[in-house]
Amino acid sequence: MHRIEIASFLKSSDGAFIPLDRWQGGVEDPDYVEGAIDLAVDGTVLLDTALWDYVDQLWAYILTMLSDLRSERRVRTYFPDQPIELVFQRTAPGRLLVTVKVDASDVRTADVAEAEFTAALAEAAEVFFSEMERILPGAYTVETRQLADLRN
Repeated sequence: MHRIEIASFLKSSDGAFIPLDRWQGGVEDPDYVEGAIDLAVDGTVLLDTALWDYVDQLWAYILTMLSDLRSERRVRTYFPDQPIELVFQRTAPGRLLVTVKVDASDVRTADVAEAEFTAALAEAAEVFFSEMERILPGAYTVETRQLADLRN
């Protein structure tokens, strides 16, 4: 059993990162929702608020990665607005190497049980998009459908 910790934050106009479940009100620009994902596996920090970006788009990219991982051995994406690469690579049956390449000198990796990791990510994505639906009703129907497809 791995300890997988995932949290989502929105970035306020004063630069503070607010946990999504404590966010009050709307967002400045619904097309560019700034925020971050904290992701740690067994204490290894893969993502944190220093790597903030358009958090709703990043979660959508992660959903696509989870879908593609069903048929691919290796999936990857870049952050929406910066050259940070996120890679999930199957290294053995049931094992994933998760890599975040911030730059040449900052590469973060974790080896994790695939089923446990993908289930934790899907659950965190579901929490994220249900909270975002509270903030921006009707804005995430595509992602909600994609989540439903992942569950099936």
